[in-house]
Amino acid sequence: MPIDFPGDAPSTAAIPAKTFPHAFLRDLVINARSNGANDTLYTEIVPYNGTTGEMLPSQSIEIRVPLWAAVAAVPELQTAMAAILAAVPAVVAYQKSLNAA
Repeated sequence: MPIDFPGDAPSTAAIPAKTFPHAFLRDLVINARSNGANDTLYTEIVPYNGTTGEMLPSQSIEIRVPLWAAVAAVPELQTAMAAILAAVPAVVAYQKSLNAA
């Protein structure tokens, strides 16, 4: 919130400009609990600098869509969901191997 400051505002050192030429998928949630219209796909994408590792969360983009409608409408998502579902047995086996260690 900007304020009126009597006299000169406190000085600070110059801050170099930063660039965020990449995007970082910071959150991905597939909610398929009802197998119906209430299921959602949620993602949060933030500007990212792959060289410095810095993110700019204040400029995040949040996307929340009905899951099954999006799967039907977006061929790439349909392919991705099929790949995720096909990977589940291998992920279960991986988890078992971690628990056995």
